[in-house]
Amino acid sequence: THPLAHAQRRTLLRPLQVLTEIGNALRLISHPHELADVHRASADARGRWRKALPSAATDGVPVWDELIRARRAISRAYAARCLELNPSAESVERASYVSALGVAAADSQACLFRHATRAARSQGNFTAAKDL
Repeated sequence: THPLAHAQRRTLLRPLQVLTEIGNALRLISHPHELADVHRASADARGRWRKALPSAATDGVPVWDELIRARRAISRAYAARCLELNPSAESVERASYVSALGVAAADSQACLFRHATRAARSQGNFTAAKDL
């Protein structure tokens, strides 16, 4: 394919990753039996998020930044929904839910930052790589 056609295709497909992530999050949040088990929910997010990454060769820093911000918001929504689903839980148990999801979110964010930094370096964007 022609390089301009390839670039245009990537531009058109770029928003689909964030939309897919939001769709997956809404599916999980809307099915309480899946989200009620905090360990299953956090493992599901970590597993899916480790595999769903932009291209290190062709996607620039704005794409990675958009994904980082979307995943932060999704992580907060997971935590809030877990607390809603367990209103009668004791404060220690509620803190445990939030802590488990927080650890999962921090783990996936760290992985995402590593990939984003590598992508920026491979594209010669050393300033962005340093700032990530």
